[in-house]
Amino acid sequence: MRCQDCAKFASLELGDVESDCQAECVDQVGNVTSWVVAGNVRIVLTCADCGQELKEMRFEPTIGVELAHKDDCPNRVEVDLEFEPEAVDKFGPPRAKRQTHYYGAAGTATLTCAGCAAKVEAEWVEWVKSSQMEEL
Repeated sequence: MRCQDCAKFASLELGDVESDCQAECVDQVGNVTSWVVAGNVRIVLTCADCGQELKEMRFEPTIGVELAHKDDCPNRVEVDLEFEPEAVDKFGPPRAKRQTHYYGAAGTATLTCAGCAAKVEAEWVEWVKSSQMEEL
């Protein structure tokens, strides 16, 4: 792929990840609440020489978690969400003569109850072939 800014056949590197995700309470049974963390995550590939964005991919993660509160929890529907995904890449399949380059985003969503400080974590990762990313 040729970079439009520096007019070179560019080597690509992972750029910064943009994330906009929220937690929503979907069910409450006893002292357990079910949450869905959803939103948008954008990864970009940039030119290694000048930093111009050349390709992008948008993911829409949906992460379901159950949070078990302490019995004396005064507020079971307010949580603090920590979710900072990072860009990742890999080659596959292993030991193949020709490998495909995959790019993706991965992160850990941590929900902490505002009332009783109960905490739950959930892992998320999603991959896409480099050829499936949209050119900018």
